[in-house]
Amino acid sequence: MSYSLLLDTTQDTLMLALAKDNVLLNRLREGHDSQRYHSAILLPKVQQLFAQAQISFPDLSSIAVNMGPGSFTGIRTGLTMARLMGQFSQLQLFGFSTFELIAAFPEFRGHSVSILLNAFRQQHYLAQLQVAENGSIRWIEEAQVLSNDVLHTLNTDYCVIESSISDKLSVTHSHQMLLEELALFTPEIMQFYLSCQAESFQHTWQSLNPLYLQMPHITLKQ
Repeated sequence: MSYSLLLDTTQDTLMLALAKDNVLLNRLREGHDSQRYHSAILLPKVQQLFAQAQISFPDLSSIAVNMGPGSFTGIRTGLTMARLMGQFSQLQLFGFSTFELIAAFPEFRGHSVSILLNAFRQQHYLAQLQVAENGSIRWIEEAQVLSNDVLHTLNTDYCVIESSISDKLSVTHSHQMLLEELALFTPEIMQFYLSCQAESFQHTWQSLNPLYLQMPHITLKQ
């Protein structure tokens, strides 16, 4: 039997799932307005999942984690757990970007999609991907950080915009969707990838690094 722990700590909602032999057993969502909260509850929530399945950490075969972008604090929370467990065990490690997890939404298969996410500081992330019918992804354009003043005319089949910046951007596209409308539960998407494309997302603990498209903003007291 093969157990996988799937976790996404990059957003306001902590998302966890446990899978057995490529079948999801349990899911857990915990919302909070501060990603710092994730670091306090992540381990207890993982233990809760294990208790429900009547397993323990040594029973795990792999961990899959969202590497970002997203909350700087949130990204570090999930990756710290995955890296430590990978460093001191024989677990397989898998890492995904937020863009890949969004692009894997079933409606986008066989189409191209532009994804615009909030990067804060009057900026946004933009990534463009082509999704095959089987869900595999080809990057049309690498993700980048842009000012909210940039005007976009996008030629992809779909355009996904995070609602927090939808009224701050000038985007011309015939088929726009708000990210929140997709009802994503990203550990389910992680499990989809692991079922058919695991090798493409496999990492060592050393290479499982935060996907920061911009460095954290640090203000030093004078």
